[in-house]
Amino acid sequence: MIVLIDADILVYQAGYAAETGVAWDEDTFAIQANLCQGIEELDAMVAGIVHATDADKALLCLSCPTPENFRRDIYPAYKEPRTDPTKRTAKPILYKSLRDHVRSKYQVREKPRMEADDVLGILATMPGALGRRIIASIDKDLLTVPGFHYNWRNGEDGVFEVTESYAALMFYTQVLTGDSTDNYPGLPGIGPKRAAKLLDCLETEHAMWDAVVSAYEKRGLTEDDALVQARCARILRAEDYDFEKKEIKLWTPPAQD
Repeated sequence: MIVLIDADILVYQAGYAAETGVAWDEDTFAIQANLCQGIEELDAMVAGIVHATDADKALLCLSCPTPENFRRDIYPAYKEPRTDPTKRTAKPILYKSLRDHVRSKYQVREKPRMEADDVLGILATMPGALGRRIIASIDKDLLTVPGFHYNWRNGEDGVFEVTESYAALMFYTQVLTGDSTDNYPGLPGIGPKRAAKLLDCLETEHAMWDAVVSAYEKRGLTEDDALVQARCARILRAEDYDFEKKEIKLWTPPAQD
């Protein structure tokens, strides 16, 4: 069994855990970090995830190290607050050093212009060559990908399965609600409760998409507006990637059932 680990989150968590604040005087403050502590924290988290999932092997997935991201071609404001050069970034001081450590110690998977989520989604949904796989992450976006999952923040729940139907429901919910962390808005004014009401009892993806488009049109927007948000929300799966050409295939609405 292989556990596919969201190493982006481990880098952030371990990096922040290794930071401490220093007050030089009443007006001057600084942050310092201990790299050895950060490495120990990260390695301990990896070991804990492998143990909790009873995995034989771990693959750690990282986002592309450059600002290039295919979603910015679709929606230029995607994750804009994180890349605004006028603002302080949220990255820990040890961000680069811990990424280097991950690459040097573990088996790593990353792809150009993709986030770690997409690499996880592709690996998790590839036809059986890799055997049974478990996605390990605390990111709710990964719940749009069917398969076995493990959330180390709720470790007492153990490994659980996300069905195709539940993954579809989570995906279309994201298209409606957007994601403030990733800075795509979805349909303004629609929160999780209203999204759940719109999608309640719909059994097919085509019906869910029709409901989403109808909601957008009632707000004076178009199906194309909904499609932009859907392509931001879509965590890539194996079917969304051309392995021969090494090209991303953008999500398209489901055909009539």
